Amino acid sequence: MRLIHWIYLTIVIVATFSASSSATVAVEILPMRDRAEFIDSILAKRVELLLPKLMNEHKLDMWVIISREYNEDPVIAQGITTANNNEPND
Repeated sequence: MRLIHWIYLTIVIVATFSASSSATVAVEILPMRDRAEFIDSILAKRVELLLPKLMNEHKLDMWVIISREYNEDPVIAQGITTANNNEPND
């Protein structure tokens, strides 16, 4: 009787793991251009929606960003999108 329980338990474990591995969802990785556009859109939404709310909440009137050449802050680099290889938007 104990042997039957062990066999049954083994079958249940194997069936569970094989079912879970076959149910994995394939994740599509975006191409570089689409990925850059997606990242830029997230940053733009954060600056437009989150930043004004936080500045009002903390009573800030001005936000100063110090930037050095070739070391742009992401907010400054927003005008220089990643989709066009950091070439300025004219």
